[in-house]
Amino acid sequence: MGGIDGRAATHETAPINGVLEALDLAETGPDTYTAPAFHGIDAPRSYGGQLLAQALVAAARTVASAIPAHSLHAYFLRGGDPRKDTAFAVRRLRDGRRLSSRSVEISQDERVLATMTVSFAVPSEGLDHQAAAPDVAPPDDLPTLVEWSGGHGADPEHLWDMPTVDTRVAPDTPPHGSTAWHRMAGAAPDDPALHQALLVYLSDVTTLAGALVPHGMPLGVEERDGEVWDAVSLDHAVWFYRPVRADDWLLFVQDSPVAADGRSLVRADVFGADGRLAASLAQEGLFFRRG
Repeated sequence: MGGIDGRAATHETAPINGVLEALDLAETGPDTYTAPAFHGIDAPRSYGGQLLAQALVAAARTVASAIPAHSLHAYFLRGGDPRKDTAFAVRRLRDGRRLSSRSVEISQDERVLATMTVSFAVPSEGLDHQAAAPDVAPPDDLPTLVEWSGGHGADPEHLWDMPTVDTRVAPDTPPHGSTAWHRMAGAAPDDPALHQALLVYLSDVTTLAGALVPHGMPLGVEERDGEVWDAVSLDHAVWFYRPVRADDWLLFVQDSPVAADGRSLVRADVFGADGRLAASLAQEGLFFRRG
């Protein structure tokens, strides 16, 4: 993906503009890129969804523009500093007739933060089926994440908001599920590769929080009986099925099948507003008490 030529068409004050600028990587050498410091969430560590979205942009720069990504798999090795620029080094693993593979090393100050492998596939005809989207209230009828968590007794000190993303929460689906609508807060240019990267950005908003739902904490609530929970991402995978716009509403249907040995896995299917299954993801996190 090249420069984001359509940025001027977005609203000047739209929160998405900072994300678009963060995804507009500067080429620093053969298959190496740098992203400016940007942090769209009030947290001491770099936002993992942003790092992976930027890594996908870097990888996409090295393949033909008409070939979309079909999957990515990443491991987080250490936390990043949101006040620093981030470097991305792409390695070309394979270029075949239908599939191309890349690996990306994400680093700050020569310290590796994460590694990601991404595969790109030429679109083709073939089998076509999907699971049905659940019957969920439309986003305009649902509370924002802050309204939802605040209404469930979350301590204001532990409430967090993400101005770059608009989130609406549906009632949790027992016993281990949670459902939320997400979209980027502002219009994005008509670039399919960019919207794949923005979908990756969205894929980290409420995913790990879904691991707390089976323990009686509604989505966005990190405290129960005086215990405050935190988590860090260990690994993250996304599978892309159909193109979508990340500035339109996307329904994330999450479940957490297991928590063990201090870690928890959360899976999600991502549906467009038209009910088409656009992507799936899985994320494992390390959970610990704080405060």
